[in-house]
Amino acid sequence: FLNDLKSLEGKSSITVHINSVGGSFFAGLAIYNRLRTLGASITTINDSLAASAGSIIFMAGDKGKRKVHAGSTLMVHGVMGFLYGYYNVEDLKSTIKTMQAHDKTLVAAYQEATGLDEDTIRAAISKDTYMTGQEAVDKGWADEVISADGVEPVNMKLTPDKSRVMVNGHAVAACLFGKLPEGIPEM
Repeated sequence: FLNDLKSLEGKSSITVHINSVGGSFFAGLAIYNRLRTLGASITTINDSLAASAGSIIFMAGDKGKRKVHAGSTLMVHGVMGFLYGYYNVEDLKSTIKTMQAHDKTLVAAYQEATGLDEDTIRAAISKDTYMTGQEAVDKGWADEVISADGVEPVNMKLTPDKSRVMVNGHAVAACLFGKLPEGIPEM
């Protein structure tokens, strides 16, 4: 995704549609930071689910341009990790310190995007906090609930060599789709 962002440099406005269960904290944070530094007007639209690292990417939208559908869900939580193996107390203390540092970074990103105070954000990320589209707006995590008629239709065309999909005029590597949706017309 970060390589694909290079093709957006110099654009005056960018709309990012999100439907994501999340993933790597660092990948989500890198995408957030890169979007914020492109110099374009950024609109983010939660098409269905913006969870975990996906919620960080959603926050890259400019103030007033973080949009949700009424039938979408936003989910935030603190940084998580998986441990497997044998650890002593000092190893675990070190892991806790690291995760607390990452939570500080997460809180800073959410504060920058939402303007919410640290205590409100920390309370939300202390557990999995799910919000409907309207709840996300009411609680300050999103800016606007949009209806289907306020959304640009998605137009897709497959290049003849099937290596790229043109999505509303922007080239996206076909391999990023995993399995391509059926019925995409060729150019």
